[in-house]
Amino acid sequence: MTDTSGFRDSASALYALIGSSSDRTIWSVGQQGADTIPVWQHDIVAKILAITSGQDILYLSLSSPDEGNWEIVAFTEAIVVHVQINRQSQTGTYSEIQCFPRSSLLSLEILEVDPLPTDDASWPTNLNLLGRYRTATVPLPLDRFASPTNKKDLSRLLASLLNDLAR
Repeated sequence: MTDTSGFRDSASALYALIGSSSDRTIWSVGQQGADTIPVWQHDIVAKILAITSGQDILYLSLSSPDEGNWEIVAFTEAIVVHVQINRQSQTGTYSEIQCFPRSSLLSLEILEVDPLPTDDASWPTNLNLLGRYRTATVPLPLDRFASPTNKKDLSRLLASLLNDLAR
């Protein structure tokens, strides 16, 4: 990705995706202007864009507890990106990013799902999953603050995750 305007568009879209993945309003979504977004958030977005290398992000989840470290997990067609964000106030914020193939999914555990609906409503809903990969275990969504849109995206991702198990 060498086109600067394309990069800016991708970065803005990723900021918005991260911000909309949670009901909490703790992530800058870029609408206030680039100069108001914390440097560490720029760093995380740049790392995710670099490692996904122009691939579409199919699902993203953010965990942002008031105390402690944050996490982001993003799925493309081929890879899982896991970002750990260490928010240390005295030494600044830094992040570690790990990438592994979706085909390395060893098991998928459904921890919670809504009961079958009595009408024609879409289902499954309100999923809570645990994906066990060779190098990491990833809860989906990452925390209880997932937005309604994020929960619907996870339901759509489920079929794709089940295909990953067959690889």
